[in-house]
Amino acid sequence: MEPLRARLPEGTEETSVLSVSEVTDSVKELLEGAFPDVWIRGEASNVRRPSSGHIYFTLKDAEAQLKAVLFRGAANRSSVLPEDGMELTVQGSLTVYAPRGDYQIVVSRLRPSGRGALYEAYEKLKARLAAEGLFEEGRKKEIPRLPGTVGVVTSGTGAAFQDILNVVHRRFQGLRIVLRPCKVQGAGAAEDIAAGVRAMDQWGGADVLIVGRGGGSIEDLWAFNEETVARAIAECETPVISAVGHDIDVTISDLVADLRAPTPSAAAELVVGEREQFLRRLDAAGRRLRKDLATAVQTARSSLEAVQSLPSFARPLLWLSPRVQALDGLSEAMDRRLQGTLRDASERLDRSGALLAALAPRTGLRRDKQRLDALSSSLCRSVRLRVQRAVAVVDRLDASLAALNPLAVLDRGFCVAYGLPERRLLTKAAQAEEGGTVSVVLADGAWNCEVKKVVIGTKGRIHGQKGEKGV
Repeated sequence: MEPLRARLPEGTEETSVLSVSEVTDSVKELLEGAFPDVWIRGEASNVRRPSSGHIYFTLKDAEAQLKAVLFRGAANRSSVLPEDGMELTVQGSLTVYAPRGDYQIVVSRLRPSGRGALYEAYEKLKARLAAEGLFEEGRKKEIPRLPGTVGVVTSGTGAAFQDILNVVHRRFQGLRIVLRPCKVQGAGAAEDIAAGVRAMDQWGGADVLIVGRGGGSIEDLWAFNEETVARAIAECETPVISAVGHDIDVTISDLVADLRAPTPSAAAELVVGEREQFLRRLDAAGRRLRKDLATAVQTARSSLEAVQSLPSFARPLLWLSPRVQALDGLSEAMDRRLQGTLRDASERLDRSGALLAALAPRTGLRRDKQRLDALSSSLCRSVRLRVQRAVAVVDRLDASLAALNPLAVLDRGFCVAYGLPERRLLTKAAQAEEGGTVSVVLADGAWNCEVKKVVIGTKGRIHGQKGEKGV
């Protein structure tokens, strides 16, 4: 602090009380004197471009950050302008912005030195999820026009939730808001946001979800660039509006959500339309309804008056009498037709029942069994009769055969002669030759005889006369 003590206003004691401005001026003088021209390298984040043309951003590395400003003149001369995630090397002087007590670098020149690690991670995840189709419009759900319950996943103590409440209460006080508080930056924020989205979706009571937070640096918003949050939003069945940061901030959550809102307040405005506009539409619909009803009533009244003017309406009995008679005639004809139809149907039903009973398998089987039994009995009788007849015929034929057997007469003293050696039956004496041999067959044997002489004459001579021999 020795240099600081040396620069204190003259006449100031060590025990004197300094104003904030005096201390700040001394620090500014000291800082500007020590670092009039310096080159600094870091990653640009939280880049802001107000309408003045100046550019405000933050230079950071893994352990610290430094505010920076590029005034409009230097920005117009520069060929490169800072963007979030860009690795820069800047030249400038260190100073103190007294109204806020911030120390910063006023940049005079800058050049890119590569992209920062966060920006590289953002681009890689963005490309991978885009390749999977998570950003496609075709998979995004429609946001309900007038939801009954809105779920909010954000910090319970941040300004984002209060902005949402203010917009909703101003526009439509009857809307129900349900908060699922979670961390929105720092270690574990991404996991808490994803868990909040899944919990609200599993609850199922919200018609639409708003997921987001207020603005900040790229580090502050980084939880909404994590893959676990993107996956939770993509898998959510409830429509999701992403409202992260300010209008210039675009996170992975914005790209994968069903609808992106530039701010939490804008998300609330998208969820609930203007109450007055809704009431005006409701009033206009009521007027159209009343007009349509009046037109319908007038049309019905005109139709009724036209009916009342008809002669049949003035003397209804005269108009109804012939129609009543015609109706009676039709009723009687219908009764007759119905009775005839019922009678025909009953007869068809009886015939069908009889035919069905006749065609029933059990009835057919019983009838076929009876026929089979009758045919079997008849067949047995026919077989026995034919066998008896065949036996009788065989007996008669046997008797006839026995009677016709030439050998049967041998038992009565007759014999049969055969010519040898041919053994042909001899029925006449002339068939034998003198000197030949014949076989004379008797009842109990046969004689083989030599023919001495053939005698042709009367039967008496065959029986033999005295003094003559036939054989």
